[in-house]
Amino acid sequence: MPLAAQRANACAGGCESCDLSSDTGPGNASHDAMSGSRLSAASAVVFLLPLVTALAGASLGAAPLTQILGGLAGLGLGALVARVLTRWLAPGARETR
Repeated sequence: MPLAAQRANACAGGCESCDLSSDTGPGNASHDAMSGSRLSAASAVVFLLPLVTALAGASLGAAPLTQILGGLAGLGLGALVARVLTRWLAPGARETR
């Protein structure tokens, strides 16, 4: 059972002081979440940039093996650049695991 569900089952009332119901409580990161144009840009960067760089890397190779290696190198480079760009687009957002 998740921790939030366990805590909700042990609730004794007093919702105005509970961190489960507040928008800014420790369990809720909605104030750090991206929205609007930043979310759209981050989504495009995460999905399209690695695809474009993989295609560009594959197109540089002449033989099938070099095309595969170029595609993999482009994919890795695109993923790395996408990670850096999304961190830049959302400086306040933190990863939750």
